[in-house]
Amino acid sequence: MSKRTNFTRILSPLGPSRSCFLVVLCILVAALAVGTAQASTVVRINDVGLIPPGDTVTVQVTLDSVTSGLDITGFDFLIAWEPTDFRLIEVQEGQLLNDCGWEYFQFAVDSMADWNWWPPDISTVRIVSVADLNNGDIHPTCNATMPGELVRLVFEVSSHPINYGRQALLRFLWNDCGDNGMALSDGTLLLSDQVYEFGWDWSGDGTFPTWFGAPDECVDQGAVREVDFYNGVVHFAYSDTSSNADAAVYITGERDAWLGWPAAAEIRVKNLRSPWEASGFDLLIQYDNTGLTFTSAELGHSLSVWNWEYFNYVDDPAQGLIRLVAIADINNGDIHPSNLLNQNCALAMLQFIIVNNAGNIGRELPLRFLWADCGDNSFASAPDGDSLYVSNDVYDKYGFLLTANEPFPTYSGVPDECLTAPTVRRSVDYFSSFIQVATEDPTPVYGRGDINLNWVPNEVADWVLFSSYFFYGLGVFNVNVEAQVATTDINADGITLTFSDLAYLYRVIVGDAEPIWDKAGTTTDTAYVIQDTTVNSLSVSYDGNLTMLFLTFNGTAEPQFYDSSGLSVIWTSDGGNTRMIIYPGFVTSEGEQLLPTGFLMNYTGDGQLVGAAAAYDGLTGVPALVQIGQGEQCCVIRGNINHDPEGRLDISDLVYFVSFMFGLGPPPPCPGEADINANGLIEIGDLVSLVDYMFNAGPAPVPCP
Repeated sequence: MSKRTNFTRILSPLGPSRSCFLVVLCILVAALAVGTAQASTVVRINDVGLIPPGDTVTVQVTLDSVTSGLDITGFDFLIAWEPTDFRLIEVQEGQLLNDCGWEYFQFAVDSMADWNWWPPDISTVRIVSVADLNNGDIHPTCNATMPGELVRLVFEVSSHPINYGRQALLRFLWNDCGDNGMALSDGTLLLSDQVYEFGWDWSGDGTFPTWFGAPDECVDQGAVREVDFYNGVVHFAYSDTSSNADAAVYITGERDAWLGWPAAAEIRVKNLRSPWEASGFDLLIQYDNTGLTFTSAELGHSLSVWNWEYFNYVDDPAQGLIRLVAIADINNGDIHPSNLLNQNCALAMLQFIIVNNAGNIGRELPLRFLWADCGDNSFASAPDGDSLYVSNDVYDKYGFLLTANEPFPTYSGVPDECLTAPTVRRSVDYFSSFIQVATEDPTPVYGRGDINLNWVPNEVADWVLFSSYFFYGLGVFNVNVEAQVATTDINADGITLTFSDLAYLYRVIVGDAEPIWDKAGTTTDTAYVIQDTTVNSLSVSYDGNLTMLFLTFNGTAEPQFYDSSGLSVIWTSDGGNTRMIIYPGFVTSEGEQLLPTGFLMNYTGDGQLVGAAAAYDGLTGVPALVQIGQGEQCCVIRGNINHDPEGRLDISDLVYFVSFMFGLGPPPPCPGEADINANGLIEIGDLVSLVDYMFNAGPAPVPCP
């Protein structure tokens, strides 16, 4: 046994009670003395393949051989697998046990996590069987003295495309000395001698839990090394022929990511049918903002090489949402992409930072496709966008089906109500995923509130730097971005870079609050920020009190207010967007610093309010929504996205449409005029159709009714 590996001992909840049961098991059997011999008893998890994705598979655990003279009367197996590979459906006693009439057979499903050996999260099943309980006149006809089937495991196989062509392991696992033990009729406990995987000797002496067999300490307790264990392999098929979808879109998240460090996830497409071709996509992905801070996204490598002309993204960190929009060709010049989407490739790469909180150690941080309306997670047909490809089936992060006809918002795909026309077609399977955080100890956490890393936390310079983040993004952190992000969890709720953190930092600086280390409070009722575009005013409606607002406008909005109002505003505008923070002012507090309920201020400019974040004490989350008047709801000329009174279709309509589709601009004043293909939806296919009509002599928009 050449392998020696050290492990941290973590007992399964079934461990102690199961060990006691094994002692009882050995006492119950009748006495029959046998001598020891060279190990020739073999227990094997049998290999299986090729198994199609989403299919069921029956895996046998067999007694391949028995050392002459041994009379096996019971066993206790602990078998493990990765949840990304299988889902256990049923456990059955094997033919040998049935034929012999063994009296006791039970199993229990469990899981293990946060132990320092790959993989960090595993599923397990414990299977215990006894030949004779000596509790009546009926006894089994035979013990296990000859080869035969001991157990059948029935699994559902994951459908996730990352598993195509893989070899998935089913392994024996040792969590204490009784695991994978076999009892003889004299009460002797037989332990592992050798453990094999892919034909290689996998044995070793380590500490629990371990894949490498019972360690030497177990033999010192009177047990005997006698059984060779062989792990099994299930071979996955190389493609999914059962799905009726044309393509599969799936996320592959990074594994073993470190706290406070960057982590990546890739969104890929795999063609299941040919021909299938798309000219644009609109994806909406939700990430776990308690463990992940989104930093950037970039177009997939192949799409960049093919010169796709438009790609953009928008992030809503408060809700943990990312929208990605890409169009192959916007027909605005002589250069056009060399290829549309018709082959396996990456669509986009997402970059995150793992939130530096010890509670995230070992977590699986989900990345899920979310549907908030009918156009989400859709593809535009090529080349003219006259058809919209929407979700067919949807699978969870492990690759198991969760499709359902549910109302918005949903993780289960577009509901049937979205199938408004033959051109809206179920075509794409979607597979969510996760980023796995490593089980190692966290990296050192810098002082909470010391955002500029000058060893003086919670000072006004920290507030200036942190507030700049909301205007300019992560680029303001130029000392050590990972460390500076970690320090922004001012309210100690485990989530960095939130507006509540900024509000609590403000309170600490003005003397309203002390630095804290406990978890923050819960979310309250929603605050509504109201824009009156007729008189250019802003007001707020909220039953409680607010101390700070963060507003985002599409366009220019310059604040206008009187010094006597007691408000302070910092704002910036780049011409296309305006962002402002409104707060009571930096004065030493003798009580709560509050924003008024009702009217806040006037502004100049034509900017339209598109986003808001609110805070009260920096501990209690305050959801914020925008209320704004809608323009005339009518349909005169489809394609007149900005509802120009003269009915012109020009580049301004295209810019307006792109801004809206990407979540950066207001909705079209007349939704019907944005429904270019008249399918009842406003989606990426409409945008592609408008581009095709304006620049490529494509079909004209469908006339308004």
